[in-house]
Amino acid sequence: MRHSLGSRLTASAAALLLTFGHAYGQQQEITAQDAEAHFRQIQQEAVEIMRSGDFARLENWIETNIADGSVFQASMTVQRNGQRKGFAEITLDKDDMLRMGALFAGAVQEQVIGDYGLEVAVIEVIPQGAGAATATVRWTERLNIQAGSADDEEAQPGQQRRTVSVEAVASCTHLLRRMDGALALGLTTCSGEVRL
Repeated sequence: MRHSLGSRLTASAAALLLTFGHAYGQQQEITAQDAEAHFRQIQQEAVEIMRSGDFARLENWIETNIADGSVFQASMTVQRNGQRKGFAEITLDKDDMLRMGALFAGAVQEQVIGDYGLEVAVIEVIPQGAGAATATVRWTERLNIQAGSADDEEAQPGQQRRTVSVEAVASCTHLLRRMDGALALGLTTCSGEVRL
């Protein structure tokens, strides 16, 4: 399945570049160093947002880092104690991500998420002509989620909230596009697992 998703991404990237080739004609090739620097920046910003609890910044982060017209496809299995518990497949466009970011910002309180970490490893970068490249990236996200809230009316005095540890690992192929001098993520396919 990973091979077919990667093949579809490469074919889609080629079609996009042929269709909009004139827009990229004057741009420089995206190098591996460019891509690595961009993903490091994305990582740092995401960690700052999650650790600070300033989720209102998510909308701006999505606007800055996700190209218009982008589509994200992800296939994830859910595991607990090494046993498969479920499977999810989602397809989101940029507007979907903006809506979900606003929902997340409104639903999550700073004290609910703790010990957040995000690791990003750029595996391969393949230039796709001027102003575009495909990048294969491994994302590893770890966090603790506290069940209930500190001012939960049902909580007994001195009662500690339950903490759930979550680790998500995904291998993604991203189309990187240079727009107005900056890089942004375009068409993306991911497969991975969430471990509880």
